[in-house]
Amino acid sequence: VYTVCHHPTKNIAVSGAGDNMIFIWDLLNKKQIETLKEHKNDISHLQFSKDGSKLVSASKDCTVKIWDTRTYQVL
Repeated sequence: VYTVCHHPTKNIAVSGAGDNMIFIWDLLNKKQIETLKEHKNDISHLQFSKDGSKLVSASKDCTVKIWDTRTYQVL
């Protein structure tokens, strides 16, 4: 795991590592609830917006993606 970020208002965390995927975790139930697979290389940074409506991910594939946290789709 290279990066972890906690949602600002919900009991959710995201993690990214060298497998090119972002994992969404439900911290209350201790379960993985979603996997995001849009990057082509290691995930280097994750950050939620202040209101938690968006997630920004950066990868060693030289891309940055902005995700809608309601749908977990790339904007």
